[in-house]
Amino acid sequence: MKKLNIFCLFITSMLLFSCEKSFLDVNSDPNSPTDANISSDLLLPSALVKTSRLTTGAGVAGGNNRLATLARWCGVWCPTTDFAAGEESKYIQTAGTSNGTWYTIYDQNNEFKSIETKSIANGETFYQGIAVIMQSLNFQMGVDMFNDMPYSQANNPSILNPKYDKGADIYLDLLKRIDQGIGLIKAADASKNFNLESADILKSSSASLNTSANRKLKWIKFANSLKLRLLIHMSQMPSIGTLATAEIAKINAEGSGYLGAGETIGVNPGFITAKPNHFWANFLYDQAGNPPNTFNRANNFSLNTMKTLNDVRYQYFYKPVAGTAGTLPSHWVGIDYAPVNSNPALRANVTSDIGGALSSAGGASGLGKSATMDAWVFTAAESLFLQAEAKARGWDVAGTALALYQSAVRESFTWLGVPNAATVSATYLAQTDPRIAFGSTLTDNLRAIAWQKYIAFNGNNLLEIWNDYRRLDIIPIPLSLDPARGSNPIPVRFSYPQSEYDFNNANVTAAGATNPYTSKVFWDL
Repeated sequence: MKKLNIFCLFITSMLLFSCEKSFLDVNSDPNSPTDANISSDLLLPSALVKTSRLTTGAGVAGGNNRLATLARWCGVWCPTTDFAAGEESKYIQTAGTSNGTWYTIYDQNNEFKSIETKSIANGETFYQGIAVIMQSLNFQMGVDMFNDMPYSQANNPSILNPKYDKGADIYLDLLKRIDQGIGLIKAADASKNFNLESADILKSSSASLNTSANRKLKWIKFANSLKLRLLIHMSQMPSIGTLATAEIAKINAEGSGYLGAGETIGVNPGFITAKPNHFWANFLYDQAGNPPNTFNRANNFSLNTMKTLNDVRYQYFYKPVAGTAGTLPSHWVGIDYAPVNSNPALRANVTSDIGGALSSAGGASGLGKSATMDAWVFTAAESLFLQAEAKARGWDVAGTALALYQSAVRESFTWLGVPNAATVSATYLAQTDPRIAFGSTLTDNLRAIAWQKYIAFNGNNLLEIWNDYRRLDIIPIPLSLDPARGSNPIPVRFSYPQSEYDFNNANVTAAGATNPYTSKVFWDL
């Protein structure tokens, strides 16, 4: 075998060195899409769309949609009795469960890292700033799901087995990276960033933020809101006071502020009916106008909470039962999570579908408005809730906690397309139920904020629902009824994917043993 290998090597060498240079040049096709001729404007739209698949919970690479799992764990959606109970309703995570989500985060950031590298070489600092901010968003979501993970050595082709960084260290560095991204964008000359006008498919629901003149403002307000999300996640930590004071001071000094009412940020590469928004296609209607599946339905906990609070938003998060007029509360029927039998009264055809759009043609209302709607990345409602909580905690945010909170709730009604949203939300907010009304203490106000975030994020911010559930311990989400669940609680983290134990074992093992029920994310105290 050794003699054969030497002979093959000799023949190969002779062939190569006997060829003329012109012959070898044939293998360099100038029309071939190599890394050298793929510019940032070609990479950015794809990378942004991939991130929006994660932020909407509409599916990830590898088919393991962990964000949709959170909707069911957290009392928002529920599988019908047309389907047998699985490991999910037992809160079990098995080998490979998180592979898709893990790969998606690193795949996305590999593209953004490539954009960052190319933009540095080309002096395209606007693209560079975008790449830095989007990597920060993806790593923030990753830490919230997995805690410690490869970061400082991640997406480096020369390092095949990257070390794991502490979740807390990653968060602190993300604050610095977001500042870097803001600085790059603020100082950028957009005209020197090739084809930016077409490549920047990050859209705002505010027309004014979508103009070329306000492109920087759009990105910076988004980045500042992302920073505030990081700080609020860490708000239970004893050392947060000094850090929050310093970081909020930076945001105030920068001057652009946060995303405000009507300024939801989303991605839209030009969705059409034939190539629809991925949330729409995955959960609402396929190209033929039919529901893609009959799996997800309204969860009784969320549905009945809204009914009890006289909250009309249940009609915009869920559809009435097929065949009903859709005008009475009884026309919306939910399911408790994982009932113990195949009760025909809890099947898909007699329970409420998700989405709120009344037909496959869509409209201006509901969680699913149309096949062409933007794929949300960061909602204005979340930004306002974050500002309200920050102010309630005494941080230096403009406005009053009450006004910001009321604006956040109103924004949820408006975003859903509730008619006369301002008036309807004002009537709703006038109720004295402690899940709605602001009180005289931080505890009272955090309770109201937590409940209203929970309702507002129904189906459109699943990771943040889980984050608040873990962080604040306020929402009493009922456990699965699956008898095989045993004593398993709702998990506090995702388990590392099996691939890490297969191919990066030394580093994932060095990160320490993890238990999905007890090994909390660093900010979950």
